[in-house]
Amino acid sequence: MDITVWNQTAVKLTASSWFETGLMDPAPDSSAWGGAKWIGGGDEDLVLYAPYLAIFDVKYALTIAPGSTCASFVYGANDSRLMDKNKNIYQVASRKDGSYIKLELDISAVDGTPNGKAKLHVYRAGYKDTDTPSQPLRTFDVSTELINNANKNAEHVIEFRSTFRQIAILIDGNSSFTGAAAQAPAAGPQGGPPGGGRGGVANSVNLNPVGSGGNCIPFGMLCDIGFSVGPGQNATFREVTVRNNRLPNNTHFHESLAGSPYKGIYADAIAAKSGLSVANGRYVFSGGGQGVFLVRNPSRNLTPMLRTTFKTSGKAIEGARLYVTARGIYEVFLNGERVSDELYGDLVVDLRHPGRKNRQLKLRHSSLLPQLPPAPQVRLGIIPFSLPGKIHGARSGDLKLPIGTT
Repeated sequence: MDITVWNQTAVKLTASSWFETGLMDPAPDSSAWGGAKWIGGGDEDLVLYAPYLAIFDVKYALTIAPGSTCASFVYGANDSRLMDKNKNIYQVASRKDGSYIKLELDISAVDGTPNGKAKLHVYRAGYKDTDTPSQPLRTFDVSTELINNANKNAEHVIEFRSTFRQIAILIDGNSSFTGAAAQAPAAGPQGGPPGGGRGGVANSVNLNPVGSGGNCIPFGMLCDIGFSVGPGQNATFREVTVRNNRLPNNTHFHESLAGSPYKGIYADAIAAKSGLSVANGRYVFSGGGQGVFLVRNPSRNLTPMLRTTFKTSGKAIEGARLYVTARGIYEVFLNGERVSDELYGDLVVDLRHPGRKNRQLKLRHSSLLPQLPPAPQVRLGIIPFSLPGKIHGARSGDLKLPIGTT
């Protein structure tokens, strides 16, 4: 295609260019895919890299034993950026298990009177030099219509939605747990607990020491998760679940506690007799004389690869191009070597919202001629990366990627 333009003095400029277009056949059994298969993971092998997960939903059921008064769920523990003073702006260097976020249900004041209310304490430790582990960052009073003297030792379900920095909390399905026990509205079309998570609603709290805006480095990643009970305290947890915040809300973490012996991420703590046991489908904690603080990394699986093979004719190849696009970013390998040294080449993706018209994906093409071997058998692999950002939730200035493998 030749393009000719003239300027105001009638000087003519001519240049040549070309373009190609095509249609993608999305059918998985289409011959266009050339028998490409996912390797390194099945449908059940959802990739979770907890230190980089900034948007997620957590839900768990907690029972505080009679005679005990409090127990906690812990997450955001051992963020590597908070363990090295050169990796955070506050120059914090927290020890192992010294940085965490903790949600503690406290029923010590529940005595049957109108003012005897349970409390939900939210602690943050080791994220900033002003954090005090023994002092809650925020405390919520829980209505006696939800937790009272008659049911304080019954099972209560706590869930929260985390979006970068802000968590929105529900107790027993209620976002208005501090007042009248009104049933929470249904979750929005993107899934997750109701009550938001990015705004300053009554059931939410900002846990990011950097700030509350949407364009700041996020802290409050999932990281290590676990439990805490004080000395002499006994409690059980079950159905601890971490889900993707957006539909279809796939499960990132959940352990079946039915089998014996237990082989989950806390198995070493049971072997060490640290105060944890598993019985009747529950994590059972006994605080003993020193209490229990137990966190582990729930990360699992590596990023799978879409791989196919194709054959050349065996003759000399004069030219070859590869066209690739994806919802997000990716790396392409030919016979085990990267096709390009470009990093985050397709980071700018304009998907916008499903209801809008301009939904675009950037198409990248690369010359394969330098890497095509004379042998007729060629192996092509593509590793897609999930990017928490404009295409997967909300914006963030902190780019983080899961770990992939070829």
